[in-house]
Amino acid sequence: MYRGRAAEFDPASLAFSPELRGGSPVPPPPYRTPAATSVGAQPLRLITRKLQSKDPAFAFRHGSQLNRLVLNVANFCNLKCVYCYAQGGDYGGPHEKMPIEIGRAAFDRYFELYETISVVQFFGGEPLLNWKTIDQLCEYAWTRADALGRARPTFTTITNGTVMTPEIIAMIRAYDIKITVSLDGPPAITDHLRPMRDPNAGGTTRLVTDNIRRLRQETNQPAQIEGTYGRAHVEQRCTVTDILRYVSDELGVSQIHLPLNSLGSAGEADPHAIRDEDFEWVSGSYADAVAHTIQAVVEKPVTELCVLRSAG
Repeated sequence: MYRGRAAEFDPASLAFSPELRGGSPVPPPPYRTPAATSVGAQPLRLITRKLQSKDPAFAFRHGSQLNRLVLNVANFCNLKCVYCYAQGGDYGGPHEKMPIEIGRAAFDRYFELYETISVVQFFGGEPLLNWKTIDQLCEYAWTRADALGRARPTFTTITNGTVMTPEIIAMIRAYDIKITVSLDGPPAITDHLRPMRDPNAGGTTRLVTDNIRRLRQETNQPAQIEGTYGRAHVEQRCTVTDILRYVSDELGVSQIHLPLNSLGSAGEADPHAIRDEDFEWVSGSYADAVAHTIQAVVEKPVTELCVLRSAG
């Protein structure tokens, strides 16, 4: 109970059931949180139509700031990760790049509806395969914010780290884009789980780590590494702490986000997911990593830290 609001928790399903002051369940919202647009004009129209609601509950929750706007700028990827939830980066759809007009229309509409857009995340597929559009949209968003007297949004993107040119590095530096690079651990793990779509291209780890080192030197990015912990880690007895040490010692990155691959797809067994019999070992691995993180925070200078930021 907090300020007249209460919720019941079911430990079996891990579900919360919120209640109003009178004890009746809270009705489900009539729309989803407006936080993203994607390739093509139709999704943008659908989302902005929902934003026109005058529901006071919406204003109470969101006020005048949109916390995150996600733009899917490239509906395809140059990797073929074995556990990919996005069907190779295209989500089962055509391979398309977001036209600049769609991105500008999104900014125009959301600046009409909100005083500020806090964070703009460029998403994919592999978003840097459409880096020219990202570059133009960063310029447009800042120009629009300046013209309206609004705060400039912060830009972020999650990249597989394989696409890096002097022009992209200059863009990252110019707009202070916060970069997260996907990497699952040492080469024996990453090369197996994250192969290039071109079977003749070789392993990805060396290319990605070389690009990370360039980014670190020229932009002080990436801000963090994001990986997926799965069956291959268990089979090779690669612990979460091993990955923390690899990221710290080899790449100099201070944070890692490492969720589990545990669900499989469509209820079917996933050979790359954690199995029931693995969970005791895996939970111990995460517990050790938390202890390692706490010890590092206590004993090491900030410049030498690599911490487990989150695992979900």
